[in-house]
Amino acid sequence: MTIKDQRAKELYKTMFTVAIPIVIQNLIGNALTIVDTVMVSSLGEASVAAVGIAGRLQFLFVLITFGFYSGAGIFMAQYYGSRSFDKMRTTMAIQLILGIMSSAVFMTVALVFPRWYMGIFSNDSLVIELGIKYLRYLGWGFGMHAISYAYIVSMRSIRDSLYPMYVSIVALLVNTFLNYGLIFGNFGMPQLGVEGAAIATTTSRFIEAGFMIYSVYFGSRFVLKAKIADFKNIELAFLKRYFKIALPVIFNEGLWGLGTVMLSVAYAKLGTQAVAVSQIASTINDLMMVLAFGIASSSSTILGNKLGEGSMDVAIFYSRRIMVIAFMLGIITSGAILLFIPLVPLVFKLEPESIEGIKRILIVKAIFSPFITFNWTNVIGILRSGGDTIAGLMLEIIPLWLIAVPISFAGALYFGWPIEIVILAGSMEEIIKMLFGVPRVLKNKWVKNIAL
Repeated sequence: MTIKDQRAKELYKTMFTVAIPIVIQNLIGNALTIVDTVMVSSLGEASVAAVGIAGRLQFLFVLITFGFYSGAGIFMAQYYGSRSFDKMRTTMAIQLILGIMSSAVFMTVALVFPRWYMGIFSNDSLVIELGIKYLRYLGWGFGMHAISYAYIVSMRSIRDSLYPMYVSIVALLVNTFLNYGLIFGNFGMPQLGVEGAAIATTTSRFIEAGFMIYSVYFGSRFVLKAKIADFKNIELAFLKRYFKIALPVIFNEGLWGLGTVMLSVAYAKLGTQAVAVSQIASTINDLMMVLAFGIASSSSTILGNKLGEGSMDVAIFYSRRIMVIAFMLGIITSGAILLFIPLVPLVFKLEPESIEGIKRILIVKAIFSPFITFNWTNVIGILRSGGDTIAGLMLEIIPLWLIAVPISFAGALYFGWPIEIVILAGSMEEIIKMLFGVPRVLKNKWVKNIAL
């Protein structure tokens, strides 16, 4: 067996070990969203639109906190490779501070300014009122979500992805049970509609956070057990190093999240039905894209560990194989989306026109799935693993804000395109990202050991 064959075998084995639990965990998380959407869809299009718009606030919160945690994860993976456990705990402390600060901002919007937020997306008074009710319960879960997500991302960085998967299973079961009880008034619970869906989600976040905290502070995961001393040990020099690498990631996720929110604003200009069908199609697409996120997250861990060990040539070899794997998995995801389309009218109880709209959007999503999978893996998995975060920022943000957002607004406001055509035109940015992303990886400028 040649050295290349041995390295390829090691890569596939490691990737399978690290990626599969991440894929399952994200599958569970997206299944939770599907459960919410299916149950809420029985309440009508206004409820779907309201929950979808309100959920965009949580989506933006998750992206920004992921920016904080992904930036920290670059250090965590390399520190783990070099066995610098003290620095890992200091990084963990920084993550928790930033995550809690972020959650406080978004909680304020949800609890204090829900009407202002909903008014950005919709002029429909029913949608706004339903969204306000949903946000006033959902907002209480942001803090717990920030804490649990910090530990989940950090555990992935040290190849410990099984426990978060188990916790996600518990959260899904709790959320599903409470959804069925509180939305429809089953099991002797009050019938609360969209408010019940929000209470179920928030309760599951508290339970998830409780399990994660217990596993770190009362379990064997000592490398993540940030204590008061670790918070005190945060030095200015270390913060400068952290933000030099992490700040582009934070801007990346924040601006990307804001860009996707702006796309939602553009879709909302086409009416409540357009918001509802795009929300449902996106939820289905996210469920199918778990392979993409799994390969991206696992690649970041695997490459980061190798770079931290100083195995630069191995990291380069792995990156080439990972790019091919990502695109092939994107093709598989496209097939899964297309196979799901006939099931749409069986799962969602909506008007025939809305069902047809969902189907058309899913076809568009399937077309671009290989490009999206590749770009996620390139930016999150490869470039960020070595701290090449500015290049990742440019690849993600410039096409989004210069192509997708302007085209989507023009199509919705001036040309009156159907929602699927607006999404199709905006998705052309993914091809541009790939054309510029491949050369960046092949130049190997991302191959750096930042743990030194």
